[in-house]
Amino acid sequence: MSKIFDIYKNHPSVYASYIDTSIEQRNFRSVIEKISRYSGVTDSINVLDMCCGPFTIKPYLIELMDKYFPTLQFLEYTGVDINKQFIKYAQKHSLHHRLKANFMKADASEVKISHQYGTIIATSAFHHITDSRKGLFIDNVVRHLTNDGVFIVYEKFIGKHSSAEEAISSGMRFYSERIIDILAEQDLSSDQAFGLANEMYLTAVRNQEYKVTHEEFIDVVSARKLKIVEEQKLWPNGDRFRESTIGDFVIVLQK
Repeated sequence: MSKIFDIYKNHPSVYASYIDTSIEQRNFRSVIEKISRYSGVTDSINVLDMCCGPFTIKPYLIELMDKYFPTLQFLEYTGVDINKQFIKYAQKHSLHHRLKANFMKADASEVKISHQYGTIIATSAFHHITDSRKGLFIDNVVRHLTNDGVFIVYEKFIGKHSSAEEAISSGMRFYSERIIDILAEQDLSSDQAFGLANEMYLTAVRNQEYKVTHEEFIDVVSARKLKIVEEQKLWPNGDRFRESTIGDFVIVLQK
């Protein structure tokens, strides 16, 4: 196999820039809208972010407080990621007067935290867990989720594949269509162009990116007795793919 050139081994600022496209901004705003709605009227919000990356969600958490909870004194946030450089970058860029942010360099499938959370999020996280550990990841989410809490997932689902060749075709088709839509509404920086091309490649060869079908995700969470209380398809509009469950989804689950 050819040498893997991996965006996740570059400086975290490359990933932070890559993820700041219009399509991702809309998707993250859908996540915070769900947080606001399921948090209800509250004077306390405590979020656990599994596979937090370089604190990708920070500007949206600030937006969450400004737009939905203007009187909230501060939001408590714990971010977990296995990437040491991402955690260092997140810590360096975490300061905000209304955020109490804490970060842990740990495997999200194994991390043990002494208390549970009413809100757990996993934004583009499930596909970074290897297939053999996806069940362990959801088990750990369940352990850390309060009985009345919500698990909010933003995930990209690809088409069915049963061979390496089918995985390549599915991954490349997904990102080819995605890139076309992104370019229709914005220009890309060099970091964003690299990130999109690299994610397409990593998804196709299933290295660092272990995307699954919507059905496979539902099978894993259902086996852990999590139930879907809301599901929203964010991209694409219309029947772009043969399967209607291919694309970007935000799914809200509870015990």
